[in-house]
Amino acid sequence: MDRYFPVLIRPLGSLFLQKAKKGALPVLFAALQKDLQGGEYIGPDGFQEMRGYPVIVDSDEDSKDQEIANRLWQKSEEMTGVYYKFNQASGLEKHTK
Repeated sequence: MDRYFPVLIRPLGSLFLQKAKKGALPVLFAALQKDLQGGEYIGPDGFQEMRGYPVIVDSDEDSKDQEIANRLWQKSEEMTGVYYKFNQASGLEKHTK
């Protein structure tokens, strides 16, 4: 299978994937665009947002799921050993256990 994979992936990949330079454009756009407010999601403008040039797009429903976000945050703290304490008065405080 290993030797057939490149033969299969090249024609199929060209339908769904783009070269790394073009794939990096949304990150560069987000980093350099001065009129972004924060919280925007930048992605390709093409079919199914898989290819194309960077534009502001809507993120999928899973990205808006608070339960998933909480689990990801907790797991990230566990894996890195860096914990954040949130409170209304002083905002965000970083600490390690």
